[in-house]
Amino acid sequence: WKVGEGGTLQLGLKGIYNAGIRIAPLLSKTNGSTRVAPIDTTRPFEEKVPAYFRPDVRIAYRKDTPKSAWWVALDIQNALNRQNTDGLEYVFDNEAKEWTFRRQGGLTPVISFQIDF
Repeated sequence: WKVGEGGTLQLGLKGIYNAGIRIAPLLSKTNGSTRVAPIDTTRPFEEKVPAYFRPDVRIAYRKDTPKSAWWVALDIQNALNRQNTDGLEYVFDNEAKEWTFRRQGGLTPVISFQIDF
């Protein structure tokens, strides 16, 4: 949207969806004596990680002048604060005494500023 003399307001929405990757299961979910999760490589692609969804939102303002341009933006990654499963990394939960998937980060705001000459 045009705002004033040489200004533009931008609004953006992006969504990322993955139906869930297939992985090899663990040999034992309760053996935490090793530092690495014991994966059963003889049975590839037998388990499926839950679906991954992450919506991102962006609002930005750009100002154009005859000799330069600048913009400032606020990006909100994972705007719904969804705790997606990281299907590539296990962590051992000492309370439950079993291997579980690591959870990915939640809502992440990113502020940026740029000048173009």
